[in-house]
Amino acid sequence: MTAQSIVSKLLEAPDPDDEYDPADIVRNYAGPQDKCRHCGRAIVQENGIWIDPEATGDDAVWRESCDSNDTFQALHEPTGGPWFDERGNLLREIPKEAAEDCSHSGDCGADVESWVRELNFEVPRDLAIKWLRDFGAWDDEELAATSDSDLAERVFWLACGDINEQGEWFGLMR
Repeated sequence: MTAQSIVSKLLEAPDPDDEYDPADIVRNYAGPQDKCRHCGRAIVQENGIWIDPEATGDDAVWRESCDSNDTFQALHEPTGGPWFDERGNLLREIPKEAAEDCSHSGDCGADVESWVRELNFEVPRDLAIKWLRDFGAWDDEELAATSDSDLAERVFWLACGDINEQGEWFGLMR
């Protein structure tokens, strides 16, 4: 669906015979959702403000407020969106500083772990296993037994090496 068709759909008058929910357009056409880094709920951007389209109540405060802390209410804050599309294409950019920190001589483990946590770097498990398998460094049993966080760290470490050596990395597709 193109941006023009999305805008056209948003501007259409609803068919009175159809059940119309504006949140459906947000969920179905606004592109990838993000998650609030505080409460973990799915959020989308609306008029420059991150909102929870599933929030109940008519008051905008409920849609805009994150209630994950007992001591205060804050606005939703995005994690940055998904890292990969369904085919494994990279959707975000790994910071150059992260690539430099995570591909040096010696043990990079602590640097990789820190950057993966800071960036909330997550990989689609099946695509990551397939991509890592092609390196020949891990067998199928070993990859299947690897935690999601360890898969993310391995992928991130290899991606940082590609960025430093080749200047770019496009994701988990071959």
